Amino acid sequence: MFLDEAEFTSIALALFAFQHEKNDVYQAFCNHQQITRTAIADWRTIPALPAAAFKYLDVTCFPIEQAARVFHSSGTTVADHPSRHYVKDLTLYRNSCQPNFARYFLPDHARLPFLILTPSPGEAPHSSLVYMFGVLASRFAQSSEYFVSQGRVDVARLSDRLQEAERFGQPVAILGTSFAFVQLLDACRDRNIGVRLPQGSRVMDTGGFKGRTREIPQAVLYGWIEERLGVPPWACVNEYGMTELSSQFYDVTFRHWAKGRNGPVYRGAGLKAVPPWVRVVVVDPVTLKEVPPGQVGMLRFYDLMNKDSVMAIQTEDLGRRINDGFEVLGRAPQAELRGCSFTMRELPGATHSR
Repeated sequence: MFLDEAEFTSIALALFAFQHEKNDVYQAFCNHQQITRTAIADWRTIPALPAAAFKYLDVTCFPIEQAARVFHSSGTTVADHPSRHYVKDLTLYRNSCQPNFARYFLPDHARLPFLILTPSPGEAPHSSLVYMFGVLASRFAQSSEYFVSQGRVDVARLSDRLQEAERFGQPVAILGTSFAFVQLLDACRDRNIGVRLPQGSRVMDTGGFKGRTREIPQAVLYGWIEERLGVPPWACVNEYGMTELSSQFYDVTFRHWAKGRNGPVYRGAGLKAVPPWVRVVVVDPVTLKEVPPGQVGMLRFYDLMNKDSVMAIQTEDLGRRINDGFEVLGRAPQAELRGCSFTMRELPGATHSR
């Protein structure tokens, strides 16, 4: 699938008109800015709803009782309201999560056992990440096992499985949250567990450490993975996603290595690839105006797969555009969010507030 600018613009404008008409929250947001359905001629000028709106309002184009699934964010503190993303039809989500995963995590078309450091889909039905892992495992895995229950990694069972893979020369894929990997690696250090997984093994870590008591730089985490599991940094792929989005973004490093491309195989924060149906813009935290490529600002996404909610999402994550991709650089300090905070004040008049 490839969308040139004309195709993307055409679809984006049609989707904007649909969401402006059907989504009461988004319509109120646009009306406050005196933006009508006919006032937009370029996808870059489509108003981006702050992601924080999903914490307090029902951001939907349909009655919420018709939702096939409601995805919740984790909600990392007592005061934090978890975001809720209502999805009427899961077909787009299932279709969108597969091609980029295969392209950047399975560029060699390997079919491996998936060892997943999350609860099973039955235990966490409202997690978009767990749902995604279930879809990917059913499509691409030789077999799949889950190793997290009640927030803890089952280190003993996982360690047995890893030693078995080492003993029989079976490459494996380990997928999980960054924090779950830290739990695992802490336990491996404390119990003096170490394996050298066979070549072809790989790791996918998702997200960061927002709200956690420890924050581990990605380079450090990947160094621990190499030390304790024997998987080199170029076979570690970080995935960036949000409950509020229907698309995901992956580091390009492993694909570049697998395809024999020249250049550095590990680049610190990692360059993320953008799916053809998404556009990423980086904006100034105060003015919300687009900044030049390479300059740090807040990430804004235009995700055509977000049909049932809002296509244009303004995050509070810092990043920068590099060529056709982007880097994620952490969360914006609250002192820098005056522009985004202003737009949040435009939301209370919406009619779907909980």
